Amino acid sequence: MDLETEATLEASISIADANVIGTWLDTWGYARTIVIRKLNGSYQMTTLYGDGSGETKTLGVEVVNGEERLTIPDDFFTGYMVIENNGNLAFYDNQGFIYECQPK
Repeated sequence: MDLETEATLEASISIADANVIGTWLDTWGYARTIVIRKLNGSYQMTTLYGDGSGETKTLGVEVVNGEERLTIPDDFFTGYMVIENNGNLAFYDNQGFIYECQPK
């Protein structure tokens, strides 16, 4: 994703919004920016792709052994995501750890 496209996309979702939990650049497989917000007790994930497209989904939440796991409805590839103590966004499936992204 070029810098101009990225800046335009980020401006369109108001990264400075006080509800934003974190923003990550995901380059595993394809370039996308992930922004997670917490609004009125529920989590929303906005995904912005390098081609300028994007989508927002409401995430499910499960607490397992004190760990808050964020799930994407109808996503058959990612089991869940965890925001790690170091700020990274880690992806898991039923076999375990897949990969993680560092915050932007």
